[in-house]
This record gives sequence, structure tokens and C-alpha cells, in this order.
Amino acid sequence: MPAKSKQQQEMMGMALAMKKGEMPMKGNAGRLAKKMSMASLKEYAGTKRKGLPKRVKGKKIAKKGKRSKKFAKGKKIIYG
Repeated sequence: MPAKSKQQQEMMGMALAMKKGEMPMKGNAGRLAKKMSMASLKEYAGTKRKGLPKRVKGKKIAKKGKRSKKFAKGKKIIYG
């Protein structure tokens, strides 16, 4: 699965470097490096950046039991 944005591709590249031992494991990229396989990281990091948006906005996630005022009645809520 290719990266969907330049930001995601860059993050996966950092995680790949951490997995290889070229960088110390820190922050979100360090967590990704621990969780993802080397093959998955290579696939995401190897995505060509040309034509990708800088950033893609994600879906809002509401925690169970807490409804945000931003969610109107009848809208689909994703529980995490």
C-alpha cells in the first residue's frame, strides 16, 4: 500500500531508518518502527512523492462514552 501523502511517506522513511538502526528510536516514528514490519515500512517509504498532497486530513475519532459537541445527531461516529 503506497503512502497517501508526503508527510506519511516521510514519517515511514524515518521509521525505516530507526528500524535499521541508523537513528535512535524516538517519538511516533519509533513506535511505528516497533509495530510495523520491515517490508511494510519499505513499501510506504518507497512511494514516489511527486503528485502526492502535502497532508491528508484524517477522520475524527470519538472515545467511547464521550460524545463531542462537534458530532451532530445522526452522523456516523467511529469509536477507537
